[in-house]
Amino acid sequence: MQTHIIDGNAYGKVAERGIIAVTASEHPSPDEKIECVETVIKFGDDGWAIAADLSTPIGKLTRRAADAVNAPFIDLHQVGTATKRQ
Repeated sequence: MQTHIIDGNAYGKVAERGIIAVTASEHPSPDEKIECVETVIKFGDDGWAIAADLSTPIGKLTRRAADAVNAPFIDLHQVGTATKRQ
């Protein structure tokens, strides 16, 4: 699993602290899943927005963990699709 820090200025109040993006292999290991949940809870509780690609297994897990701590969530798949259309 990898985490990426993204400047949240373009997202306004939703991402005041910044955005933590989570990525992982196509078939994440149990350790990657645990690390994902722990990372999302840690940063989400601290006011960071969370981002991941909902078309991936780790993205779906990331979303559930973000929802559990009421952290703002950004679907990177939708962001990528919108960018490609422009």
